[in-house]
Amino acid sequence: MTSAEARIAPECRRPFVRPFRPPFLPPRPLKQVYDLRKPRPADWGIGVTTCIASKSDDCIVAVADMMVTLDHVSGDTLAAKFMPIGRTWMAMFSGNDVSPAEPIAARVNKRVQQSDPVTAEELALAFEEEYAAEVRRRAEAQVLSVLGLKMETFLNDGLKKLGSSLFSQLLYEVRAVKLDVEFLVFGFDTEAHVFTVSCPGTAFNCDVSGFWAIGSGAVSALGMLFNLQHSQVARPARALYNLSAAKFVSESAPGVGKETLALVLHKNGNRLLFLSKHLSPIRNLWESEGRPRLPPLAESVSQKLIADQEEKERQIRATALPGG
Repeated sequence: MTSAEARIAPECRRPFVRPFRPPFLPPRPLKQVYDLRKPRPADWGIGVTTCIASKSDDCIVAVADMMVTLDHVSGDTLAAKFMPIGRTWMAMFSGNDVSPAEPIAARVNKRVQQSDPVTAEELALAFEEEYAAEVRRRAEAQVLSVLGLKMETFLNDGLKKLGSSLFSQLLYEVRAVKLDVEFLVFGFDTEAHVFTVSCPGTAFNCDVSGFWAIGSGAVSALGMLFNLQHSQVARPARALYNLSAAKFVSESAPGVGKETLALVLHKNGNRLLFLSKHLSPIRNLWESEGRPRLPPLAESVSQKLIADQEEKERQIRATALPGG
């Protein structure tokens, strides 16, 4: 039998096997498309400002930039971020949306004026309560107002009126509402105090270190202060230079303006304010002698280290070869 005959002979034929084809899957339902909200500065990593405060002898020294960013605009030289609270307290603010800062500080100031003087604990509690109240007001306006609900009604009767599904959804949205603003508060009762207040309304005491910073440039500023070995026992003149240098370093952070304000607050409530033009001698001195710079021999020393290490590696490879 020839090869051609073998291929068509019945005994040489292979049984027909139907090829496997997966069943057609039903079409997927179209995904629901949600309208994208307008971008905010926070979405692009744009922070706002540097604010620094430090105890110093019988006064407190504070430095801040003048950059302000709202939901859609930002600019330098727009604001002096020192807000008086009572007679012997000041508050600075920072954040991606600083629009709630002034209303919160105004309500706290109104409460303080009714019982001035106040202790640091009383002032911190007032800030916490007013900050949390602002968060609730914003949640009520953004989430509950479309249903004509007040926060108290929603919490007390919402589950019964709305059902568990809708109530849980709204509760999740309410809890997601946050304020992107932070306060740095400093002043005197019987002694100097520094504390911060941030979302959802929590105060943090900074009296142990005696100084702190907030804002997008806070990390750079605090790093500079620690490098300068700054402490709360520094004299006012030293503290003014250290905090100014820390602010100058933080200008590399996004959202930090070059314009600078400085304030010296005394225990009796007297205040000294310094504008950028007043601080220009400190900036000139820092730029000429204080700014971290590359030593002249830095590159040659590093190059020698690299060359020495490469030579050691060549020697190790040479001894590892056969007959080496």
